Amino acid sequence: MILEEVERTADESDRASQIEFSHNLECLDRIRLMTRPESHPAFDGAHCVTCDDPLPRERLGLGRVRCVTCQTTIERAAQRRGK
Repeated sequence: MILEEVERTADESDRASQIEFSHNLECLDRIRLMTRPESHPAFDGAHCVTCDDPLPRERLGLGRVRCVTCQTTIERAAQRRGK
């Protein structure tokens, strides 16, 4: 009886560990996707592709192609559409 309980617990623990591992991998993939450098055919390496204002050094260092104002506008529009 005790051996059966140990085996059952080990199986549940193994399943829980597998679920946790899968969840962690999915989260890491999502973070990698969100933080990868952006690209855009109209990007000249210095100006926002939407409004053509110069991008701050910090935005360029993060690999972004839009200024904060334009990116915020895009994100808010996506939220309104439910995306």
